[in-house]
Amino acid sequence: MSIVGSNALAGASGQSAGGGAGGYEISRSVRLNSADSAYFSRTPSSASNRKTFTWSGWVKRTVLGADKFIFSAGSDPANFHYLRFTTSDTLEATEKISDSVQSSLITSAVFRDPSAWMHIIYVYDSSQATAADRLSLYVNGVEITAFGTSTYPSQNHDSYINSTSNHFINARPNPAGYADQYLADVHLIDGQALAATDFGEYDDNNNWNPKDTSGLTFGTNGFRLSFSDNTSTTTIAEDSSGNNNDWTANNISVAAGAGNDSLIDTPTNYEADSGENGGNYCTWNPLDMETGVITLSEGNLKTVTTSSTGDNVRGTFGFSSGKWYWECTVTDFSGGFDIGFATPEWDLTAGDVGSVANSWSVSDSGTSKNQGSNTGSATSAFNSTGKVIGIAFDADAGSVKYFIDGTDQGVIFSGLDTSKTYMPAIYLRVATTGGIWNFGQRGSYTYAPPSGYKGLCTTNLPDPTIADGSTAMDAKLYTGNGSTQTISGLDFSPDLVWIKNRAAADNHKLLDTVRGATNELESNTTDAEAANADGLTAFNSDGFALGADVEYNTNSETYVAWAWDAGTSTVSNTDGSITSSVRANASAGFSIVSYTAPSSGTFTVGHGLNAAPGLIISKHTNRTSDWYVWHSGFTSEDDYINLNSTAAKGTATDFWGTSAPGSSTFGGTIGTSHTASDTDIAYCFAPVEGFSAFGSYTGNGNADGPFVFTGFKVAWLMIKNASTGGETWTLHDSTRDVDNPAEHRLLPNSSNAESTGTSARFKDLLSNGFKIRGTSGEQNTNGDVYIYAAFSEHPFKTARAR
Repeated sequence: MSIVGSNALAGASGQSAGGGAGGYEISRSVRLNSADSAYFSRTPSSASNRKTFTWSGWVKRTVLGADKFIFSAGSDPANFHYLRFTTSDTLEATEKISDSVQSSLITSAVFRDPSAWMHIIYVYDSSQATAADRLSLYVNGVEITAFGTSTYPSQNHDSYINSTSNHFINARPNPAGYADQYLADVHLIDGQALAATDFGEYDDNNNWNPKDTSGLTFGTNGFRLSFSDNTSTTTIAEDSSGNNNDWTANNISVAAGAGNDSLIDTPTNYEADSGENGGNYCTWNPLDMETGVITLSEGNLKTVTTSSTGDNVRGTFGFSSGKWYWECTVTDFSGGFDIGFATPEWDLTAGDVGSVANSWSVSDSGTSKNQGSNTGSATSAFNSTGKVIGIAFDADAGSVKYFIDGTDQGVIFSGLDTSKTYMPAIYLRVATTGGIWNFGQRGSYTYAPPSGYKGLCTTNLPDPTIADGSTAMDAKLYTGNGSTQTISGLDFSPDLVWIKNRAAADNHKLLDTVRGATNELESNTTDAEAANADGLTAFNSDGFALGADVEYNTNSETYVAWAWDAGTSTVSNTDGSITSSVRANASAGFSIVSYTAPSSGTFTVGHGLNAAPGLIISKHTNRTSDWYVWHSGFTSEDDYINLNSTAAKGTATDFWGTSAPGSSTFGGTIGTSHTASDTDIAYCFAPVEGFSAFGSYTGNGNADGPFVFTGFKVAWLMIKNASTGGETWTLHDSTRDVDNPAEHRLLPNSSNAESTGTSARFKDLLSNGFKIRGTSGEQNTNGDVYIYAAFSEHPFKTARAR
């Protein structure tokens, strides 16, 4: 693709709050509802450059699994050019003449993340001599290269775009095919094939952000719709490029109230001078629903049941500190519903919100439900249409107030665990019961929230400890050369490196700075530590060096290396009953612990994290033995699971000592988990908000599997069935699977080469968690409990949709 143009900007780069890299802010978006037949239209008065154009826009999806048009031009459904999401949730750019395809790109990747914004660029340049250079698609600044369909236009073909045909946003000709989505900062550049960097840029934390495009030349029919002026339906569709190529808004409302389609839900985090801040706002999550009988609409802010069986749904947003407020207006009361909140651990299939563990609610009658018991205070009833229910959640105090039509009902729940993450949750009981929700994206509420309470917006989340996950944990891909080579490019000096040959059945190799670079362990075997002078030979400031060993560096074979940063020094730790050598990076929640077990009894070992580990992976280095894993999904110090096998969780008395691993130590027992004088290595991981998470979920046995909220964009994910033996560990990462679904799996307990398996093993790595997409026993047997460990690419505060 021949790229022209560059947009130089003044302004410093790098905003941890997630605004544009040069300080650029998108102030508003437009919410488009298919049920309203909402769209924008324009018919150019004259044709311009039909061979070359660039379309750019920010999109937040709401309804998945249907043909939804983003942009199009033409005379009818057999003669038009369009950009859309397909029923398979792939992205498609196609032109048809007499219903015959003239050009088409359909991605192999799927895009089914409704919790965050994504940036799409479509470049068309039929003037190029090389066919493959005539079409390009970019998502979040990265060019897509894998397509299920790729048909290129003939050279110098004239597109319907920039012709005198009707042009549509959010529809196709006639018009029809309306989408359910949010759009922001939409551009068309007439006559130029521009680079992604003309519309966005990376900040210092490697987040893709929009940039000011006022310096671009838009061409005759080019335009920019910022949707920032919501004075009227005329002003919201005004072209701000200077061309005055204004559009017509059809079935779009800017009137105050629940129907207002002009919102401050935007791709950039910004602090408003008055009212609510702008940024990515909470909505209800169609991926996180019990059975799918709740219909979500109006930007996933309207909930209505479609069945008498009822259904649970959770929001897209979690918080563990601060003061938060959201509101519901009852639109139809045909039966009962419960309005509440839950932690990510709540199993939606186990019971209604409030009726089971990790969930709380107030029913329409005013009865409170505290994890299955009615131990909270009562509120007034809200079992009539038009009632407005407000929820004021003080996460710092662990207390929740409810408001009915602006009247304070007092503290309904108190004493909540302030270390937990909480999310909005509801249960709708009977068909047609429903409500319209406001998490703050309208800029105001029906009734003002209590002083100090804020909307559920990413701007209002605390700045993360680790804004760029790759500064503490990262994956590197490399190709062996059969000799020696240095793997570089990490943003830290690695202390644990885990290497696997993707192309062949070689063992997993784990090496760390505490034991020394050349001393290897293998996660898929019981072997003791072995010295290998030709494997990983050195840890460097930004990577590591390799020798010629075939399991590390076979010529032309592909490898992945996962690396973690454990800090800068190894020290003696005396927090336990025996002294350990510890290299710890407490801010990243990772330490490497080396120790020698005593001759008898139960003992404890200091781990240096100042927080209870969510995951410990340990091995006796001096002898043949299993790998032993502790996980916070376990309930007792007796529980363990083996990394090197497919066995389910096991139990043995005092396996981890007399108590579960705590904030300073973990333990063991001679004769149970250890023998006398064992030398051990333990990799300890504590959860860090926005960077790492260790939890469990229960399988539902459906292809539409559980959604697991992590609070960050997942970069690395390991899963194991803890209930049933015979199921393998699986490991995925976003470096090998840049797009969804994540299908390239490696097995920590097996030397097998990388495989894609079947769709029953697929999953999506998303902006705020992951979604199980198949029924394989290794990830989704109905009723089985699965443990997972996950690390982030970016915290949800700044994450982009995948």
